[in-house]
Amino acid sequence: MKKIGEVSNLYNVSPRMLRYYEDKNIITSSRMKNNYRCYDEVAECRIKQILLLKQLDFSVKEIELVFNRYTSYDLIQILYGKKMALKDKMEEMIKLETIIENFIYLLSNKNGDLFESLNISLNNSSNKIRGGIMKKDIFRVVSLPLMKVAVFKGFSETPEDDAAVLANKFIKEHKLVGFRHFGFNNPDPKRDSSVYGYEIWITVNKEYDDVVTKNYNGGLYASITTVMPEIGETWGKLHNSVKEDEYYHPNFLPPNEDGVSDHQWLEECTDYEFFFLDNPDAQMKQLDLLLPIKRIK
Repeated sequence: MKKIGEVSNLYNVSPRMLRYYEDKNIITSSRMKNNYRCYDEVAECRIKQILLLKQLDFSVKEIELVFNRYTSYDLIQILYGKKMALKDKMEEMIKLETIIENFIYLLSNKNGDLFESLNISLNNSSNKIRGGIMKKDIFRVVSLPLMKVAVFKGFSETPEDDAAVLANKFIKEHKLVGFRHFGFNNPDPKRDSSVYGYEIWITVNKEYDDVVTKNYNGGLYASITTVMPEIGETWGKLHNSVKEDEYYHPNFLPPNEDGVSDHQWLEECTDYEFFFLDNPDAQMKQLDLLLPIKRIK
């Protein structure tokens, strides 16, 4: 039997995602005397199967179908659809790569008009004017301003939920509108424990008697949008993209005594009203991931 923290580290699956799979009856856990979740060999095998299906680009809904309403016909239909979608995607990506390579070449070497170069590139999607650029994932660069934030913390097996209860209560009582909603692990999960922390920040424009507030300096970030079931995988893709980028590198600063960095990584809830509905589909719960960066060129 392995604790949830051990399984999370072993398979690089967040405790939040493991709990989600349990809610959908895809995996099961047992409870130890201290009420920690733990997983047996059967559950571990199921987690490996889930990870394999994710590598095949199965969505969470499709994974649920395989394990809860499985027939060979269902699986064959899904796989056939994946094959056709992949073929179409490969053709589109090859065209897009050619357009981008041509656009870069024209702008870098011909000193042509921006829109003329773009039109030439679009009209030559099947004809490389010049090749040779590296392919990489796309992220956007954003700058967060100085912000005053109200701080809410949870520390348990479900700290995101605990912190959200406190933050939502504060938002409702003070009738806040137009705020930004950020969150991050603090402290991070540990291998030998299923208990960890999560901190939520709500932007405010004044001090409040019933909550701790602080100023955050913001800074430069690489950002990409994801949905809840894909959050861990998307964090990995974002980090790798920034590491391989020509102009930007990750810029993680060490945490202060309160566990928060002066350039803190963040998860931003961009649609608060929908995100905290009673039973929204997790596949539709959207977050912007914000990874601290610095410009190197």
